[in-house]
Amino acid sequence: MGVSPARLWNPTPGAVLFVLEGAAGIDGFTYLIPRPDGRILLDNLHARPGRTGSGIGSRLLARARAWAADEHPDRAVYLEVLRANTRAIAFYERHGALRTDERTCRFDQGFELPEFEYTWPVTALT
Repeated sequence: MGVSPARLWNPTPGAVLFVLEGAAGIDGFTYLIPRPDGRILLDNLHARPGRTGSGIGSRLLARARAWAADEHPDRAVYLEVLRANTRAIAFYERHGALRTDERTCRFDQGFELPEFEYTWPVTALT
């Protein structure tokens, strides 16, 4: 998973990419997209393999939420996470995200997996 090169070459208007660099290169990144429904999608949040659990995700999430609060103070931030990704779910819940929906994610490759939506309400952004 990650941000596709096409997104970097032709970014969605208003989208933002934050990269955290370390001594060995990129340690992680997060990508946010303002959506037509008035919310901000946290589309990607990734730490370099072997660096998970080191605080990188927490730092990136804090930066992403601070950006949303500054740039879009009236918009909630949300994300979609596969139901089987229990480590990520625990991370988001520890950071105050609330489960707001459950649905099936349909992939272009022809398969489906259950997913959850998590949201940080506007009041939780500051």
